[in-house]
Amino acid sequence: MSDSFGKKIRNLRTDMGLTLEEMANKLGTKKNYVWQLENKSPARPSGQLLLKIADILEVSPDFLIDD
Repeated sequence: MSDSFGKKIRNLRTDMGLTLEEMANKLGTKKNYVWQLENKSPARPSGQLLLKIADILEVSPDFLIDD
């Protein structure tokens, strides 16, 4: 994962008006896990979770992981 992975998620999430809690609910995870994805490096979501994040944020998985 690139270092910008978390920044991309945070920017897209906030642009869509989603809170950490709303994003977590959509993912079926806890709010602190979404926070970790956005702020801890390196982020290590499963492939299935990566696909779900991309779907919610309406981008391709490649966009999220490419620099």
